[in-house]
Amino acid sequence: MTAVRALLALLGLVSLVGLGDGLLRWLLPDHVVDGASRTALAWLAGCGAGSVTLFALLLAGVPLPFACFAVAVLGLAGLAIASVRRRHTFRPTRRPRRLGAFPLALGGVAVAAFVLGFGASLARPLFAWDAWVNWTSKALVLVRDGGLTPALHADPARLATNPGYPILLPLLEAHLFTVAGSEDPRLAAILPVLFHGALLVLLHAAVRRFGGETAACGAAAIVALTPLVACLVPAGLADPLVAAFVAGAFLLLARLADARSLDPGTAAVAGLLVGSAAFTKSEGGVWAAIAAAAFAVCLSRASVRDGGRAHIIRSVAAFLVPAIAPVAAWQLFLRARGTVGYAFRPLALASLADAPDRLPSLVATVGRHLLSPGWGFVWPTMVLVLLVRRRAALHAKDGLLVGAPLLFLAIVPLAFLLSRFDPWLPHVVNSIDRLTLQAFPLAVWWLAAQAVDSGALGRSDDPNEDEEAV
Repeated sequence: MTAVRALLALLGLVSLVGLGDGLLRWLLPDHVVDGASRTALAWLAGCGAGSVTLFALLLAGVPLPFACFAVAVLGLAGLAIASVRRRHTFRPTRRPRRLGAFPLALGGVAVAAFVLGFGASLARPLFAWDAWVNWTSKALVLVRDGGLTPALHADPARLATNPGYPILLPLLEAHLFTVAGSEDPRLAAILPVLFHGALLVLLHAAVRRFGGETAACGAAAIVALTPLVACLVPAGLADPLVAAFVAGAFLLLARLADARSLDPGTAAVAGLLVGSAAFTKSEGGVWAAIAAAAFAVCLSRASVRDGGRAHIIRSVAAFLVPAIAPVAAWQLFLRARGTVGYAFRPLALASLADAPDRLPSLVATVGRHLLSPGWGFVWPTMVLVLLVRRRAALHAKDGLLVGAPLLFLAIVPLAFLLSRFDPWLPHVVNSIDRLTLQAFPLAVWWLAAQAVDSGALGRSDDPNEDEEAV
């Protein structure tokens, strides 16, 4: 790939950040997030909105090159306008922080791990089987056919590519391929790593709300250095995207819970992120349901004096519409074209006939993987903390967050009771660590909250710091 094409690819990436930045300026109050965490959220929101826009344009019959050009121009124009306005209106939200030696070292370790992952994705792009089969092969079909042709969703010869899988990642890859004018696999390989970088920034912001820099940088470093995370992120899979979308959504929901108020703009961005997770992988729908339950908790705690019932209705609609619309449109598209499933049998009583025989082996396999040293013993530590602290664990800051990763890992593996593969257990072994990756950052977030609440870590490294902005 030439330098010119690399520069064009960079412009394609920047255009997605610009698109997300425009959405955040329109919807998200300035005090919710700022600095690096706002840029990370802009990247996630831009990728989510950009992929949905591409899908809508392709559905309307717009050729892919024109659709990508429209998204790129929209994002770059929005970024240029925002830069001009920022030059005249920028006000620092707080004085710069000076990190101590220990949190600085922890942050440096997290950054170094991210850089190594980025280099690994370039040195050996898309080394996972699913990276090629489920994601990049579809991006290449989009580029070469110029749109949503039957080769993408209805070709029996391509059944092994799981044509019913959501297509956010193939759309993003096709966008980069088109803007850069190159099908270099390295362009596709860097996307999950960039999402992982955004995840680390957002995890730092989430923990920084209640803990000091030591806790925040430590949480980011733990995620970055966990062996299975470091192995899976550069592989070109879609799970790092889901993990980042989910972390961003829960950060925004946590900010709503902190404020004990409802803001339709914040709810809309959170809904867009969980909708993007569902538009990335099928199990993203489970995350959307869990996030909806978390949003209901925010509703129950919010004061409704300002705006009354109409304000509640606007906030609920702002969350639900972007959370549901992308994946609903995709499912309607598949059903209209008769796309059939490949990896799993349909949910029916006949399909569950052998479920009682499978269940013990499924539980044992999932449990063995969660206890693996490759996850740094985070999962047994969560259970131990719950047993020791009991109610105190749930009453701590973000204590109820424990339900999200545990509920996800209790529900999603049950899908393997419907696996078509024979033998079916290798299907579980091949997939469970990827699924666990999606829930892992929330587990580390919750453990950091427990450490701060119990006094094991300080609540703040700078007591004079403004805590309003993340």
